[in-house]
Amino acid sequence: MSNYFEDWKNESVDRQRLVVEESFILDVTEEIHLKMEGLGVSRVQLAERMGKSKAYVSQLLSGSRNMTLRSLADISFALGLETPKVVFPATETPPATNGEWTSYGNVVRMSAYRARAEADEADKCETDDGWVRAVR
Repeated sequence: MSNYFEDWKNESVDRQRLVVEESFILDVTEEIHLKMEGLGVSRVQLAERMGKSKAYVSQLLSGSRNMTLRSLADISFALGLETPKVVFPATETPPATNGEWTSYGNVVRMSAYRARAEADEADKCETDDGWVRAVR
């Protein structure tokens, strides 16, 4: 049986990127909610500690407002938490590609650029004085 979501996601690199973005936002906001719950801090209290409005905090935690690294650090400080450490573990998923570029986890390689660079390298040679000159 076909999985509609997986099929939709795999139709384009843009959709794959969107899923990664939304998953990351969800993970971060869920972690903040868990910390707030564990500390017994409400959104109103967090807003007061940050010197912001409750609406601002609600927008950050709902994902409707872009949470910057600065605002994430502000939330961590207001909750008395250590600054979050961002780790990018390697992924076992195959690279995303659209023919022009290939993505391997967090690394993007432009196929045409790479091929051109390899061709350019083949057209160069090192001279006796250590300089590289083009051979055409």
